[in-house]
Amino acid sequence: MIKKYILAPYVRVNYSKQVFFLGSASIKKEIVDQSLILAIIPFLKFLKFPRTQAEIKSYWNEVAVDLNREIGDSFFQSFLDGNYIIGEKDFLREERYSRHGLYYNFSGINADEVQERLKNKTVLILGCGGIGNLVSGMLVASGVGNIILMDDDIIEQSNLTRQILFTEFDEGRSKVHILKSALKSRNSSINISCIEHRITSPEDLNQIPVKIDLIVLSADKPASLIFWLNDYAVKNKLPFINIGYVEDIAVWGPFVIPGETGCFRCQPLVGDDSLRHVVSIDDINAINADYQAPSYAPINMMASSFAVLDIMRFLGEFGEIQSLNKRIGLWTHNLRMETQSCHKNESCLICSK
Repeated sequence: MIKKYILAPYVRVNYSKQVFFLGSASIKKEIVDQSLILAIIPFLKFLKFPRTQAEIKSYWNEVAVDLNREIGDSFFQSFLDGNYIIGEKDFLREERYSRHGLYYNFSGINADEVQERLKNKTVLILGCGGIGNLVSGMLVASGVGNIILMDDDIIEQSNLTRQILFTEFDEGRSKVHILKSALKSRNSSINISCIEHRITSPEDLNQIPVKIDLIVLSADKPASLIFWLNDYAVKNKLPFINIGYVEDIAVWGPFVIPGETGCFRCQPLVGDDSLRHVVSIDDINAINADYQAPSYAPINMMASSFAVLDIMRFLGEFGEIQSLNKRIGLWTHNLRMETQSCHKNESCLICSK
């Protein structure tokens, strides 16, 4: 059967100050040529009903007959390349992932193919607090087929400000098991397993299965955990992304793909001991002993959401991962974006050949 196409539901038109807008956001075209506008309007109305590629081409030639040939051909080709049409059955409004499917079509990728890839992926989330709640919730809702939750904490009242999948009735209970239950209630088709284990040394990371597609690091204790995980992931060729916050900065990345990108040790990203000949390490530790980072739900959500965009691009194999080879920080008090380079260092003792 010959495939038919319709105007994508996310395509809308508008005009302002004699400029005609076809589509919006990253597919927006601004058109001022009135002859072209007069050809586009009936063409878009024609596409409100299923048409074959041959019918689409034939009708465009009909409505564009009075246009300059070069202008008409240029617009038509850019229209075909611009994700303005989808298969007539690509959007089924009642289907569970239909709105996500539109996003994949908008991004120029077949939605069914992306959804099938997601169903077969396995993600381990190390740390099931505020960011772990948010990330796991978005991945499960998106149809990522296999989730492993790793944490050994219990739920406390102070968690409830930002760990949104827990309730007052869950206080004192295991984070991983309550989170599993909450996630299953949102998508029962997802396979979810738990590893209730505290990470106190690099050896504890051997609890992590090596047959997974991605590790999400959303835990921040102990302080050396990021380095331990980086070394473990590089050794076992496991992609990972670090997600967190620094006071009022939402932070995500680097997204590390061993063998392709730099790792967390390639470039200096955190403090070092370069002033140890001037300042006593014991004094530094004494000052920092009672440190507790403020953890604010909106900042957790921003870091998690931006990171999940990259995670979905990686798992679904579409678009451009923004946090490859860099750590990104969004300063929320003035909406300033900052990046730290994590490009591969050929002298890195962990990931260089």
